[in-house]
Amino acid sequence: MSNLAWSDYFVTGIAVVDMQHRHLVDLVNRVAPVLAAARDEVPEGVELLFQEFFDYASVHFETEEALMRARSMDARHVEHHLAEHHRFVDSVQAMADEFLRGGQVTGARILDFVTHWLIFHILGEDQAMARQIHAICEGRPSEEAYMLELAGSLNPARKALTESLIQLHAQWPDSSGAAAGPWPSLRELLAEHARRLPQASALRVNPGGWRILLVEDDAVDREVAFDLLGHAGLRADIAENGMQALELVASERYDLVLMDVRMPKLDGLEATRRIRLMGAAGCMPILAMTANTFPEDRAVCLTAGMNDFIGKPINPETFYASLLRWLAADGSAT
Repeated sequence: MSNLAWSDYFVTGIAVVDMQHRHLVDLVNRVAPVLAAARDEVPEGVELLFQEFFDYASVHFETEEALMRARSMDARHVEHHLAEHHRFVDSVQAMADEFLRGGQVTGARILDFVTHWLIFHILGEDQAMARQIHAICEGRPSEEAYMLELAGSLNPARKALTESLIQLHAQWPDSSGAAAGPWPSLRELLAEHARRLPQASALRVNPGGWRILLVEDDAVDREVAFDLLGHAGLRADIAENGMQALELVASERYDLVLMDVRMPKLDGLEATRRIRLMGAAGCMPILAMTANTFPEDRAVCLTAGMNDFIGKPINPETFYASLLRWLAADGSAT
């Protein structure tokens, strides 16, 4: 049974890190059939497998920490990266202890958590680390490399990251995403990451608060965007198609609209055209949310009356940066 397939998206370009990532993936796949098959009894030998995984994860984390310090990476990234390592070890250790005691934690739950956390960490934190190390090796100061990363440099792993997050959303037990235990759920880890972003902090500065209309028909994209808005202290209403968006714009006042382009009943392009005919009610910035960001797609959106684009899958850094740029430019608060 192969629970986690190696992907070229995982490659950082740092040989020792990539080698260790491959071994971690192999370890997850070795323990996968044991955990997945576990029912009422703790499988024989699983404790040794846990220990092997923890030991190697510790070696890997120590390697990354040594690399970051050797390259004199910005202390803010190093501190955050180390904290994520410690949180992972503490969380999985707590889950493993509960599982070995015969508690409520299942082997499948541990496997899901480890798999998706590993994907998220490799494609998120470790790729960010690698980009900064490469930039420092090219002669950039560490602070500049860090700020470039914060500015939302393009991430070639974004597609794979989104596929992992989609699977993650499907496994959340309820709309709150609450985990059954003292360890954080992955949704909570993502939330904490989003709240720490400087762009999110800048959005929270506005004492009056900004009000956003989120127009999105896809349940996963809608939930991700809604969560990100909330983490930045933004109030949001939801419309699942263009017709609902028109009704809300006609009856409420919004500081900005996030508009999906392809939707049933009335698509985002036509909805935008109609909003722009509403006079003062339709003068707010409208940002397209779309995976199609080729020049011809952008031209169509601009012609329809949209102001800017936010690519899908959503990159939290660029998402917040776009919101901040247009909300600050507008200068109003509802």
